[in-house]
Amino acid sequence: MTNNDNLKNLKFDFNNNIELYYGLSYSVNRENHSPRVYNTKEETPVVLDFYDLFEKNYSDSAKQLVANMGEYENIAIAALSAKSTDYPILIDYLKKTNDTRRRVIEDILKKPGLDQIDFGRIKTFYGLNLSDEIVIYLSFFVSGGFGFMHDDKSTIVLGVKHNPEKNYYGVSGTLVCKLIHEFSHPYIGEIIHKSNLSLTRHEDTPPEYYSENYLEEALVRAMEIISSSEIFGGEYKNWATKKQADAGFMLTIKILENYYANQESIKDISDLIQNLISAGIVEKY
Repeated sequence: MTNNDNLKNLKFDFNNNIELYYGLSYSVNRENHSPRVYNTKEETPVVLDFYDLFEKNYSDSAKQLVANMGEYENIAIAALSAKSTDYPILIDYLKKTNDTRRRVIEDILKKPGLDQIDFGRIKTFYGLNLSDEIVIYLSFFVSGGFGFMHDDKSTIVLGVKHNPEKNYYGVSGTLVCKLIHEFSHPYIGEIIHKSNLSLTRHEDTPPEYYSENYLEEALVRAMEIISSSEIFGGEYKNWATKKQADAGFMLTIKILENYYANQESIKDISDLIQNLISAGIVEKY
């Protein structure tokens, strides 16, 4: 497969599927934590317009939901989770933003490295093929990214941010690395489940918000750096590794150290896992 073929197979679209948004708002994905959602008006002009539309048009039931949302108190998710009678207003809003959405996709397709992502090669390393189809959804409302299986498809949802100084749209973080990261989540989750893996008892304390899926997140971050380094080189690897250490993901650092120390003998992720077991970093339960 040529680099151009890789880029042609990456299709970005905005998600109009209300049920998928609804599922995200209640954490049905494997990441075990709810998505962060923009709750400040300065994040992007599109969200600002949505706030105004919501205040003027949404029903009392949706506004009441806002008041009851606790830590996720924000208009975007409340609107997306409201009764079906409110959905036509959202759909009408999405239609009115068509020009902006086209601009977002144009900006994103200019990002470096997109034509070098080889998901087939990544799946071969994982020894799994959960789906032959990858769906990449963009969203003005979700912050960060999420990767999971939906309708038997590898599904990636990426939050869109607007840079007012440079007047362009992008995602949080480096796009190529983000795609590899989110694509990997359902694969790594399945590998951990099938391999009956758990952390050894003396392992380091996970960063906040990742206590329930620390091993999955740490492995995903390591795989993100390994695959992305093949595209962006050693300078990126060093920068990304330091970022993981600064964020408290010392387990990711240990996985990377083990991988690069034994790289020539590691043919796939099962070899890496066996090395991690031998090193006492993970164990079978």
